[in-house]
Amino acid sequence: MLFAIQLSALVVVMPGLFPLLFVSGFITLHVLVEELVRRLDEYSEREFRDGRLSTPLYALTPSLLTVPQYPDSRNVLEPNCTRCPHLAETRECISWGTGPLDSPVLVVGEAPGSGAPEADLWKGGNWTGMAYTARHSGRVIRDLMESVGYHDAYYTNAVKCFPPDVPASEASGSSSEPGSDGGKVSNREPTDEELATCRTHLVTEVEEVEPDAIVPTGKHATETLLTLDEKSLDGFTDHVLTPIDCEALSTPLLPVLHPSYQNIWIARLGYESEEYRERLREELDGLCAGG
Repeated sequence: MLFAIQLSALVVVMPGLFPLLFVSGFITLHVLVEELVRRLDEYSEREFRDGRLSTPLYALTPSLLTVPQYPDSRNVLEPNCTRCPHLAETRECISWGTGPLDSPVLVVGEAPGSGAPEADLWKGGNWTGMAYTARHSGRVIRDLMESVGYHDAYYTNAVKCFPPDVPASEASGSSSEPGSDGGKVSNREPTDEELATCRTHLVTEVEEVEPDAIVPTGKHATETLLTLDEKSLDGFTDHVLTPIDCEALSTPLLPVLHPSYQNIWIARLGYESEEYRERLREELDGLCAGG
């Protein structure tokens, strides 16, 4: 039965993988396998939600999919915050930071996706109220940090509420997660106004945690932090895994790839997966030792 499910799923997800073979000379079999597993996971979850599959693939083959430690608390800064009224209308929960308040590393995402309320556990911050708890992005970044020795990282987002790409009347009760292609409403990039409004929460978290290093995931999370120093980036990928001073926070930034694109961009930047992890480990160890 399991083999039949996997085989039928391969027919659906494999065509989209073939172009990856030609994207870069650095694409490796290991990267393709990771991407295939991710797409099988997303495909089976979609089939499960639509009633065509009795059990999602990740529940049948847990050994294929890394499941990092799931958080059990959140750092609520402003209950029922309505600083962005339009986001307050569309969100299910405010996705607050989660993790030890004395963590050496603080990970910053962009914003929560709409989430997957039907998921068994990893529903996403819009439903759990905890940052980086989505089935794909949350597990990928948490697995990455745990694999380099920082299982006790603190996770948060630059914007704490899900920013939908449709009006509030259409977004209520949505159930898609960016990248899953499995729901009605996806997220958009936060606006400059939303980032600025929520930035005070982010600064408060940095002041509370006092990390030795801040790890922004992706371009937008990195830029919202650099805005505090009135700086901007030209070419985000040129700065991946390269420490950047943030004078306003008195804490160095170490940008990493956004988990949604991590597997593909690791190869495009010329890394093997293990090389990327080892570089991250070395940089974080150096920054934390210096702190």
